[in-house]
Amino acid sequence: MEQQSSGFYVIDALSLKHKSKKPFHLDERIKARRTSRLTSSTSPSGATAPSLNPQHDDVLHSTRSNTSFMEARRSKLAKRHKHVKNVMSANLSKKSVLDSDGDVDGRRKIMETLDKAEKNRATLLDNQVKNNASKVARAKQIAAQQKHKTSEKTTNLRKELEDRLRASEARRRHLQSIPRSRLLDPTETGSLHKNIDPKETERLHVASATAIQNWWRLKAADKVIKEWKQADLSLERAKQLPFEKLIKVVQSKQVIRSATIMISYFKSFTSQVTILTFLFGTTSVAWKNPARVFLSLYMIVAHTAQIMPTMGEDEEAVKSVASDLLTKFELWINTTSSPAKAFSVAATTELVSAWILYYNKFETWKERDTMKIVDGLISHYLELENLWLSVKDQIDADVQWKPRVEEQQQQIFARLQKFGDKAMERFSKAR
Repeated sequence: MEQQSSGFYVIDALSLKHKSKKPFHLDERIKARRTSRLTSSTSPSGATAPSLNPQHDDVLHSTRSNTSFMEARRSKLAKRHKHVKNVMSANLSKKSVLDSDGDVDGRRKIMETLDKAEKNRATLLDNQVKNNASKVARAKQIAAQQKHKTSEKTTNLRKELEDRLRASEARRRHLQSIPRSRLLDPTETGSLHKNIDPKETERLHVASATAIQNWWRLKAADKVIKEWKQADLSLERAKQLPFEKLIKVVQSKQVIRSATIMISYFKSFTSQVTILTFLFGTTSVAWKNPARVFLSLYMIVAHTAQIMPTMGEDEEAVKSVASDLLTKFELWINTTSSPAKAFSVAATTELVSAWILYYNKFETWKERDTMKIVDGLISHYLELENLWLSVKDQIDADVQWKPRVEEQQQQIFARLQKFGDKAMERFSKAR
């Protein structure tokens, strides 16, 4: 007895071992085949002869089967080869017929098609050449004009440079001829300017004045920008803040002071802004509460839904102008306060023009909105007056109705007075 790896024990019992036979169904099948072979084998006289060697019979039967299979395969291949030959001969005969009858027509049609294609190609090329001829001529003309302008400009610049070099050389020689003891004498140095072109002198004066003005404007702008940056207000921050917190920031004293200083700086450029003459017929305008109007930019652009619940044509115009002004303002701040300290009079003038346009649009929109409120208050006041006229004849009307009606009318009248003279004029006309 021995133990296997699977954990079972095996006991050797040699007396119980027997040689295994074929399965029952295989044994019956083999016996049936042998019987059929014995009956099929016959003697020369036609009678069956029992086989003395079954193994020989099996070999003989397999040989016969292989021979019959090979014969059937050969006959099948021969039939297929014959069919292929027949198909080839039929195709060759058809081809010969086509070559003899229809080949001329086919070639003629192909040649006609090729001729048509060549004619179409030549026509398209001719049309394209004609269409491009005018464009090429125009391009050559522009190139020649540009070349002429460039050469003329180069010649003028060379001539101007040569004139300046000659004047400089003359001044140098004259200075070398003056003794050192008389270098500061005005009579000696005054002759230096005799050989200078008056146009060149004027150009130098204008360039010098412009440089001095730009330096002064940049210095003034630097102070204004530093003051504005202390307010710490930008479009990005305004969008991040909630509406209530943005209102508190805009109403803070520091922000209002910075905006007032910025508007004062803008006023120094109003004389150069042509839009003032277009809108108001003058180069100066009186701005009412300009700092608050300027700060309303951030509220309109960052929180449009809270400021303008209903968007009409006037509201869309105000928002568009406000977005344009705010974009130009922040670009001007970033450009002027950059390390390069680049100051542009044109950019500043354009910014002031955008501010004036926004102020005009905002005041127009605000006045229309105010007049709507005024008309509502006047209508309410007249309704109260009509109510009193309808109930004054009732018993105890002076006690029950009159005090309340008069109190509400006084409140409405006080609110109308806050809107100014225009509101009071509309109230007087309505009564």
